[in-house]
Amino acid sequence: MTEINLTRLHELADLQHPHMKGDNHTRKLIDMVYNGDKLTTAQAFDCGKYYQRMLEQLRHMETNKLHDEYLHAILAFKWACE
Repeated sequence: MTEINLTRLHELADLQHPHMKGDNHTRKLIDMVYNGDKLTTAQAFDCGKYYQRMLEQLRHMETNKLHDEYLHAILAFKWACE
């Protein structure tokens, strides 16, 4: 994953958790994946849930000029989790 991917994923995570912007479980897992940390089974399962949520978010962002960047970041996250 690239820095741009990381930025886009953090933006999506903050949209999922606006009350915890900048410090939420989704961000922590994204950072773990970005850093290449080994995930537990539960963390990997959570990543799958967050991946699905991000894809749902993207449906509502089709007119966003960064749509392709978000999609690329989401897919990079998915592949990095496996």
